[in-house]
Amino acid sequence: MKFNAWLQSLLTKDAPKGKSLLVTLLGDALAPLQSDFWLGELITLAAPFGLNERLVRTTIFRLTDEGWLEAERDGRRSRYAITRTGLARIAQADHRIYAPAPKDWGGQWTLALPLRGGDGTDRSELRRELEWEGFAALANGLYVHPNADRQALRTLIERLDLGDSLLLLSATDLPGVVGTSLTPLARQAWPLEQIAARYRAFIADFTALAKNVLPALKLSDEQAFIARTLLIHHFRRASLHDPRLPLAMLDADWAGQQAYELCRNLYLALWTASDRCLRAQLELATAPAATSPEQAVAELKRFTATD
Repeated sequence: MKFNAWLQSLLTKDAPKGKSLLVTLLGDALAPLQSDFWLGELITLAAPFGLNERLVRTTIFRLTDEGWLEAERDGRRSRYAITRTGLARIAQADHRIYAPAPKDWGGQWTLALPLRGGDGTDRSELRRELEWEGFAALANGLYVHPNADRQALRTLIERLDLGDSLLLLSATDLPGVVGTSLTPLARQAWPLEQIAARYRAFIADFTALAKNVLPALKLSDEQAFIARTLLIHHFRRASLHDPRLPLAMLDADWAGQQAYELCRNLYLALWTASDRCLRAQLELATAPAATSPEQAVAELKRFTATD
């Protein structure tokens, strides 16, 4: 299979949406190198994915309105910088994309209980944010997670000003007490089969790249950049609703772990050529560091073990 055939098949089956693809480019490609860029540079980077100039401009305006970016005019040219809010959102997503799932689990749960007060909009936003952090609704108004990210929760509480309206508790099952155990009850609260199906689709698409495309030919720098961007874009979408439960709670053949390992291996294989393409497009003053892909990616704290 040739690269163009694989690419056309993937884009035909699941063409990336403009906003989602640009967020991938901001997080994976731009933010680690520089927090600001010319609009023309982003238009060039987005073109191979079927995003035309008008769509890029419209989407960038939307991202600016949503607080991701801030604009600065330089004559007839526009330069954009990723805001502190945008960088915080990228850092939050980075942990979900590039960090491995925890292996072990000590049996301790984090319970989140919104207290009375606040309007319906506030509670709906809190529910969405807790679900984004992987919490599941165990009962009406009670959310649970076995591996809550404490820093993410602190950021959430500060951002939504929840200091006196969200109660966080730790809990474990009581040994020797007859009653429903939290573990099987909670496992039913997450749509694990739906999540696994997304991962299996990702594995099918990118196993074809790993087995049939990469060994058959040497990709150009641009092709490597396209493949890397689509790799992270599709993995991000597959993992979007993954609660990142400890592997000890999941089946040994959990598709999420298989997808993560495939993504990591391909990312490392594509890194050097894709980084060279990106730096050339951005006309960066600094040259790529003379390190291995493993070292370069580790410096970005991507795909590195946490235990």
